[in-house]
Amino acid sequence: MIEIDYDNLERDLDAGTFRIELEEALKEGFREIHARGDRLPPPSYYASKISEIIHQGGPVPDHMSLPIWDQVLAACENAREDVTGESSHEGTV
Repeated sequence: MIEIDYDNLERDLDAGTFRIELEEALKEGFREIHARGDRLPPPSYYASKISEIIHQGGPVPDHMSLPIWDQVLAACENAREDVTGESSHEGTV
């Protein structure tokens, strides 16, 4: 799990460190789930839950909602793909 620094969240989003830290934390959890033989839900499932937790955990200005969603979804997609080897980029048409 990662600690959200709400005072510096915008800076962390801009620098990409938020996504990188979240992705690394997700890989750990996803590996545990995958090792048990359980199938991982789609990245959007995790992204919606994580985004909701972030918004409930502290003050998030409205203009940061989309960047948070984008980075959380990217972290979920990348972590899932790294663990399972399956491409899961749901936004790809």
